[in-house]
Amino acid sequence: MTKENEATVRDRVLELNLEYPTKKEAWKLGSKVRSEYVRLTGKSPEKKLDEKTSGKGSHCFAVYPESFWPRMDEIIKSTVDSPQGLLPF
Repeated sequence: MTKENEATVRDRVLELNLEYPTKKEAWKLGSKVRSEYVRLTGKSPEKKLDEKTSGKGSHCFAVYPESFWPRMDEIIKSTVDSPQGLLPF
């Protein structure tokens, strides 16, 4: 059996040509994506050791299978593209 392609949240943000969020926003976004993945699959995502966005050091990032990318993209777009902080007038 061939292993499905994998991507991190960062990979998908960049693939969607969206501006990468701040560190605090990226953590919230990652948490949203992880929670949805766990809700749908009943298990935590796999982890992969990779270089930090800053380029200084590395840590484990959650990686998601290609079959989850459409849902992950929806979460990313609704979070990164949302006009947070704007008043409704």
